[in-house]
Amino acid sequence: MKFTLTIDSHCSESEVCIRAAALDDRIRAIEAIARSDQLSTIAGYQAEKIRIIDLNDASRFFTRDKKVYVSTNEGIWLVHQRMFELEEMLPSSLFVRISQSDIVNIREMKHVEVGFPHSLIVVMKNGVRCPISRRYLSAVKRALGL
Repeated sequence: MKFTLTIDSHCSESEVCIRAAALDDRIRAIEAIARSDQLSTIAGYQAEKIRIIDLNDASRFFTRDKKVYVSTNEGIWLVHQRMFELEEMLPSSLFVRISQSDIVNIREMKHVEVGFPHSLIVVMKNGVRCPISRRYLSAVKRALGL
């Protein structure tokens, strides 16, 4: 792959131009990065406090009683986004959805183990165990490079 970068001080807006023989996964990934506004923080709510949480500090997003929460080393915080919104907003290089109720930080995963019967479970570094649903298994494998 060739790469060309042109710096033009007269340019009013950045432009990305990709020239390729065919649309493949690498081109789609480059397009996703170019089009995304990389989210790096999210607001978490706890009682009377609002905290700006760095996504690198988030171990997982999960649902409980129809509400969405983010888990960090410093506690669990309510977030106002829905799971489908988070799935679209969060950087795919850092997070992967593993079930209807869990989106996990790939860097916070300790390992994946086989459960009973024939299920897979993500064990997080903090010890939390999250089952991987069959629906999201291929996305998890892709995210982990399997």
